[in-house]
Amino acid sequence: MPLPGRLARFQDVETHPSSRRQGLAGTLVWHAARYGLAELRATTLVIVAGHGSPASRVYASVGFEPAEDTIGFVRAP
Repeated sequence: MPLPGRLARFQDVETHPSSRRQGLAGTLVWHAARYGLAELRATTLVIVAGHGSPASRVYASVGFEPAEDTIGFVRAP
C-alpha cells in the first residue's frame, strides 16, 4: 500500500536536437513515472515546467495535466 504524501519530482527533460520529435523523452518520462509509482511507492508525481515549454508538451503527451502555477520573484542587488 502506498504511503501518503510520498512525492517524486521530475526535472529537466531534454533530448539532443538530432534526436527530437521521436517520442524518446515522452517514453523516458512515462517509464520513470511508472517506476516512481511502483518501485519508489510515490503517491504524487511533481513536475515543474514553464507553461507552453517543450518540456510541458512532453509531459502532457504522456498524460500529465497542470495542477498549479508557480511564481518567482528576484530582487536586484
